Amino acid sequence: MHTPLLRFRTLFLLAIGLTGAQLAHAQPATSPSPAHVVSANPFGLMLNWFNAEYEQRVSPSITVGAGGSFLSNNDVDYVNSDAFLRYYPAGAALNGFALGAKAGLTRIDDSCGAYCGRGNTRTAFGIGVDTNYSRVVGKGQHLYVGAGFGLKRLFNAGDSALKVIPTVRIVNVGVAF
Repeated sequence: MHTPLLRFRTLFLLAIGLTGAQLAHAQPATSPSPAHVVSANPFGLMLNWFNAEYEQRVSPSITVGAGGSFLSNNDVDYVNSDAFLRYYPAGAALNGFALGAKAGLTRIDDSCGAYCGRGNTRTAFGIGVDTNYSRVVGKGQHLYVGAGFGLKRLFNAGDSALKVIPTVRIVNVGVAF
């Protein structure tokens, strides 16, 4: 049986493998600043929480991307996927402070299994904002580190008391290319 966490881990490892293949392709000795990042939270795996992102620079100050996360806590599972846009006011996309906007789907499953017998799974559309700080570092400019926090407002979440959810990137580590 495939769990959402296993699917996210598999997709992340596949993305890292494809990224590594692209990085191994011949590049000039002095490569320009990276335009793409694939990252994940390595610490979340210890907390039964996983998130991964892909971010691409589209101008000196703007990036677009997509991310997904999975959290399991006390018989409640959250699966989230978003598309996002980030604005870097200093004009150095992928480096420094950024303000972001996001939109996507969140699936909440609080069925409690055999203990409470109440199936309550719902998927809701949401929009949100976030703040982030990230750096691309290292001699080859291939190591990415980022952190951030935001909030996402869910619409059509049914009778759930959960209408606003936090979106947290404690520390994402990844590959820039």
